[in-house]
This record gives sequence, structure tokens and C-alpha cells, in this order.
Amino acid sequence: MKLKPWLVFALITTLFWGVWGAFIEIPEKAGFPATMGYIIWAITMIVPAMVALKRISWKLETNKRAILYGLLIGITGSAG
Repeated sequence: MKLKPWLVFALITTLFWGVWGAFIEIPEKAGFPATMGYIIWAITMIVPAMVALKRISWKLETNKRAILYGLLIGITGSAG
């Protein structure tokens, strides 16, 4: 049985999240602010996200429907 590419990527992502979750407390115990760990993680995710988007030839949608959905997602996310 051959694994589908999306499943391989999902499993790798889950593995890396587990590793990150296990090791993130080490700098926190040494006095590094917990918030900075999340900020650094978020910044380092920009490059893999750009690679993934390039790989699937993603294009930004600018029609009214896409903008409306983006606004609704943003508003409900911040309200939550």
C-alpha cells in the first residue's frame, strides 16, 4: 500500500510538533520568555509555508467572495 503525499506531510508535521512541544520548555527553564519561543517559531515557519505554497502553485485570490470570506474568518477568529 502506497501512502498518499498529504498523509506523509501530515505525519511529519505531527512528529515535528511533538518534538517542538517536548523541547520548548528547555529555553523557558533557562529564563527565556515563553512568548519569545512562540514568536521565533512563527517567524521560522514563514520559509516552509512559502515553499509549500510555491510547490502547489498557489495564487492569491482577490475577488469579492474571497475577500468576504477572509474578513469573516478574521472577525470571527478575533471575536473568539
